[in-house]
Amino acid sequence: MCFFAPTFQRKLCSGLELGAGIGRFTGELAKEAGQVLALDFIESVIKKNECTNGHFKNDKFMCVDVTSPELKITPGSVDLIFSNWLLMYLFDHEVRPSSQAK
Repeated sequence: MCFFAPTFQRKLCSGLELGAGIGRFTGELAKEAGQVLALDFIESVIKKNECTNGHFKNDKFMCVDVTSPELKITPGSVDLIFSNWLLMYLFDHEVRPSSQAK
């Protein structure tokens, strides 16, 4: 697992940023992680994020609803999931299925 500590091994860590928005944290995650997938459901803000942080070659950006069953993240493929404020906007029934591996 990746803990963003001084002993961090970049090549072993992949991050998933839920509700990435305009990228307040995306760049910082990209500096530390081997790969970051930034997700947001508002196209204009994820495009702004990509304009701001797209120079990090280890960032990927996707406009998607994180509660959608269409979102397929392979179990075990992500070392770190980061979110700032997103969970407070979701109902319990939207969060529970997303938190369980399929």
